[in-house]
Amino acid sequence: VYRLSDLKSWGYTIGPFVRYYFFPDDQTMNLFIDGGYAYGRSQADMQKADVANQFSLAAGSAIFLNSSVALELMISYTDNKTSNEIENRKNTLKAGIGLQFHLIRDK
Repeated sequence: VYRLSDLKSWGYTIGPFVRYYFFPDDQTMNLFIDGGYAYGRSQADMQKADVANQFSLAAGSAIFLNSSVALELMISYTDNKTSNEIENRKNTLKAGIGLQFHLIRDK
C-alpha cells in the first residue's frame, strides 16, 4: 500500500523568451510585449512521463520605481500542450501584477 507521502516525483521546464520595450530606457513608464516557448518533462512514481510544450504571448507596462525596480502590469495568453498517454491542451488568459528587479541598470 502506497501512502501519498511515499510517492516521489520530479520535473523541469526550460525555454527562452524575448521582450521588446517600446520607449527609450530613460522613461519612468514603458510598454512591452514578450513571447516565449517552454519545454518540460515531469514524472511521478509508476507513471509515464508527461511532456509539455508551452507557447506564451504577453503585453503590459513596466513602471520604474527607481533605476533597479519596476512594477509590472501584464496580460498574457498561454497555449500549453501536455502529452502522456492522452494529449491535453489548455489555453489560459491571465492578468498579473509583479515586481521586476534589474541587477544593473545604467541611466
